[in-house]
Amino acid sequence: MARLLHISQRVPNMMRMTVYEEFKKAVMAIPHLDSEDARELAWLSWRGDRDARRELVERHLWMVVDAAERLRPWQAQSFDSIIQIGNLNLVSAAETYSPWDKREFSEFAWDALLTGMTREALPTA
Repeated sequence: MARLLHISQRVPNMMRMTVYEEFKKAVMAIPHLDSEDARELAWLSWRGDRDARRELVERHLWMVVDAAERLRPWQAQSFDSIIQIGNLNLVSAAETYSPWDKREFSEFAWDALLTGMTREALPTA
């Protein structure tokens, strides 16, 4: 009787996707929001709508991937850790964003992502 192998044992190392590559592929398949939809979701999120906040975060996950790739050359931590930190910062941005802010959510979130991820990614002296 032939023993079934896990997919990771059947696929050569060069062809295996890392956790980050799988995350990136899934995130890049999510359509981006236009500014009007993002503004509407931000208002709903601010009013306490958890589904709107979840969607706002999911539709901006591409920013975590982009920021992590920009920080890749200077990382002191593992890439997966940087992605987790970015995800937490994105959720935090969605929770603290005020619709009265003059910036759009994507600008606010980008600043929060880069600040938090840079603090954690760069090696300390």
